[in-house]
Amino acid sequence: GDWNVVALHKAEPGDTYLIHAGLYKGNRRNYVVEYGLTFDGTYLLTAKATAEKPITIKAAGHGEVVFDGDGAFRLFDVMGTEHHIFEGITFRNAEVAFWAGVKDVAGAKGLTVRTCRFEAVGAGITTEFAGSTGFYIADNVFIGRDDRRRVLGWANPGLYGAHPNNTYYAVKVYGSGHVIAHNAVAFFHDGISVCTHGIPEPEQD
Repeated sequence: GDWNVVALHKAEPGDTYLIHAGLYKGNRRNYVVEYGLTFDGTYLLTAKATAEKPITIKAAGHGEVVFDGDGAFRLFDVMGTEHHIFEGITFRNAEVAFWAGVKDVAGAKGLTVRTCRFEAVGAGITTEFAGSTGFYIADNVFIGRDDRRRVLGWANPGLYGAHPNNTYYAVKVYGSGHVIAHNAVAFFHDGISVCTHGIPEPEQD
C-alpha cells in the first residue's frame, strides 16, 4: 500500500527501510491511486528515533533510487523527526528537497543525509530552527538549476535587469552541533550557509 502513510508513519527506532532501484514519482493529482501522495506531493515524516537506534532510509544497493518531486514545493518534510538517516538516494524536481525546520515553529534533530544526490532543486536541505541540532550532511552532490553559461545577479539595475531566483542554496542550517563536509555544490546562488535571519533567540535548547 501507500508506504508514505502506512509504513513510515509506523516507523520505530532502529527500523531500516531498503528502497529498491527505480523512479519514485507519486501522482499527487490522482486522488485514488494506490501508491499516491497527498495533493501537495510531500512525504511527511514525524517519527522520533534515537542516536543509538536511528530510522534509516537507504538505497538497497542494486541500482539508482530516484525520488522525483514532480514540481512540488517540498519533497520530504522532516522537521518533526529525530535521528533519521537518508543514504544513497537521488532527490530531484522540487523547490525544497528536505524541509527540516521553520523559525519559531519546529525543526529536526539528528538528521543525517549522506552519499545522496540532489538535482534540479531550489534548495537541498534547509532548517531555520534554533533547536535543530546534530545534523550530519556529508559526501553528497548538489546540482542546482542556475544557468551554466552565465554569471547571474539578483539586483542588476542595468540593461538585463534582475535574474529570477530559480535556485537558492544547497544547504542552510541553524542551531548547533552540525557537521557538513565533503559535499560537491554547483549552480546555486549560495552553496552552504548558516541562516542569518537575525540575532539568536535568547533561550536556546
